Amino acid sequence: MDDYYQRRQREVGKDLYNKFATMDAAQAEAFYKEQRETIGDRYIAALDRQYGLRKAYREYNALAADLKAGNIDLETTSLQDLINQQMQASLSSSPSEWFADGYRSVMAEIVPQMQVAEQEYRAQRLRNEADQNFFQIGVDLIEQGVEFGSDPASVNEAVRAMYGEFGPGTDLNMSNRRMDELVLDMAAWAADQGHDGVVDALLNSPRTGKNGESVPALSKVRSHADRVDTILKTAEARRNERMAEENFGFIVDLYRNAAEGLDVEGVIEANQGLVEDLLSPKQVAGLIGTAQAKREAIAKAAAEAAAEQHARNSLTLEVTALTSQVLADPSSIHSVGAVEVPLPNGKTASLTKNETVEMVLDGVRRSLGITEGFSPTENPEVAARYTQFLQQSGYVDQRLKSVMRVAPNTFGMKNLAEGNVPSVLADAVSWYEMMDANGARALASQYLDEKTQRFYDTVMLNEQTVAVGDRTQAIALAAQARMNSATLTDTQLDNPSRSEMNDYVNSLKSKMTGWFWDEEPKNSVYLERLVQKTARGYLLEGWDKEMAYERAVDVVADTHQVVNGVAINKTNVRVPSNIEDLSAFAARRFVDSGLGDAFGVEDPDDLVLIPRHQGQQTAWVLVNKETLMPVPTVSRPLGAVVEGGEEVPLLAGSFTQKQLDYLESARKQQAIENVEETRVFDLTDMGAAREQVRGLPIEALENLRKSALYQGEIKDIVDQEIARRGG
Repeated sequence: MDDYYQRRQREVGKDLYNKFATMDAAQAEAFYKEQRETIGDRYIAALDRQYGLRKAYREYNALAADLKAGNIDLETTSLQDLINQQMQASLSSSPSEWFADGYRSVMAEIVPQMQVAEQEYRAQRLRNEADQNFFQIGVDLIEQGVEFGSDPASVNEAVRAMYGEFGPGTDLNMSNRRMDELVLDMAAWAADQGHDGVVDALLNSPRTGKNGESVPALSKVRSHADRVDTILKTAEARRNERMAEENFGFIVDLYRNAAEGLDVEGVIEANQGLVEDLLSPKQVAGLIGTAQAKREAIAKAAAEAAAEQHARNSLTLEVTALTSQVLADPSSIHSVGAVEVPLPNGKTASLTKNETVEMVLDGVRRSLGITEGFSPTENPEVAARYTQFLQQSGYVDQRLKSVMRVAPNTFGMKNLAEGNVPSVLADAVSWYEMMDANGARALASQYLDEKTQRFYDTVMLNEQTVAVGDRTQAIALAAQARMNSATLTDTQLDNPSRSEMNDYVNSLKSKMTGWFWDEEPKNSVYLERLVQKTARGYLLEGWDKEMAYERAVDVVADTHQVVNGVAINKTNVRVPSNIEDLSAFAARRFVDSGLGDAFGVEDPDDLVLIPRHQGQQTAWVLVNKETLMPVPTVSRPLGAVVEGGEEVPLLAGSFTQKQLDYLESARKQQAIENVEETRVFDLTDMGAAREQVRGLPIEALENLRKSALYQGEIKDIVDQEIARRGG
């Protein structure tokens, strides 16, 4: 029976052992308390013993883990004391002798193991301290040696001397192999710091064993080969870094000079040793190649630039010659063709016909004063000269055409009627006005469609017949009229019959008065068109057709008069009282200068001076009495009189109102009348002017003193001449 219970107790004990093995501390404690209440008395001993075993193992494992993790400070704590405290606490928590038996049986086994672990820990700590001390002392020796300029060999000897303090047989009892490893650590540190001489001494100096035998240098020990190789590579890398840093500017200059094509070959040769240390042969070859390629590129670019400049100069000379030709004879622009000039390299530079014509036209524009941002509204005289050129040449300027063909509808009639007028539209009207003022209506039709012409006509009519403040207001009124025209029928807008129109024009002629040469005006077609345009304005306002035309006749009669046989708009026009004299004088001077022959005018009586509007200003132009076509404007006066520093081009075909006013004053003072052939002084040749003055009678000199010519250098010459004659 006892055998049975003993066997049964072993079985129960084994079963409990397995169950406790799967539980954590809390589960095991709960299971233990539960089983103690229910298990039979025969098995209480087995239960208590197994629980004591499990608890002891758990406490041991926890203590070992803390020791391994460094959670136990063995400097201040004894591991045996910790075990004793734990055993006392665990045994006092259970009065069972069977629990104590199981617990103590485990502790009897693990306490010696824990003591060994503690001893190993303390020994390792001593080894670590020895390693650290050995390494740190060695590093300090190296730093001191470098600081004081010690020979690397002496530094190595100082390091080797530490073997006697740390090596076998000393208190620290470090093995030679371990000390060699620490010396390699020192060499690695020295390599990283750039102490190349110390590295060489530590690795390559011969050594002596403890018994005086010769020991191979560290670099010769096969087992250290990989470590030595790593140390040497580190030393080389740091050396290259230092050299690169110290010579950074030198390297940068080399690459910059190579990129600019400068002489890097000479620099490399002069600093061969340094270059070899800093750069690889491949890098040096690359630098030289880059410099050579850049020099070749620079030379090629210079040659191409020179060729291009030569071509540009040659073409410019050709175009300049053609421009001068076209300025002298505008119609010759149609004979301008492609241009081709030979180049020194055997090639040719050329311009197509269209390119040549456009460049010539650009030259003409610049010569006449039309540059970037030019506005005909602000420079009407320049615009008038260019209009005359276009009329004489018969050439259609596509650039000007794109400006003039700005359709008013583009900006919206309602927007224009509200006074929002862009400058480009105002300039387009100004160009059209120049053409109309210079008798180039046919030219205008090449630039504008009929509908746009009618709109521009309305703008000009508003400026001439309506009390408007400026062009913006005139365009706004024209836009309002265009909007109103949508409600009129074709019958209402139709022109009167031929006989009715003749009656209106004749009525107009009878109502106009003239200032000079006031016979019937020759520009009847202009008057007819003006009456039609004016009447159209009243029709758009809702007037009866007959009343609109009668009112138009009255308005035109009030705003126009006959000057030199031509009906002109007298707005802003002041007609000199001696206009007949000035007209004859200007015509005679133009013909006598030789310009008459150049432009097909032989008789001064064929020319007459009349005013024409140029924008908001007035210009007086010489026109052919029969055709009313203006003579060309001469941009360079052949002679001049001066008032307030302003030159008056007496031989030009066009005068500003201010210039004509000055001529009126000069003629009235008789200075011109008394010295008819010498009154125009060439101010570019004062010697010739002095001779002219000396040839005048004393009466003429006295008249000059009273005239507007008596100023500046002419005044000095006249005073000197009168004084010379005793006056």
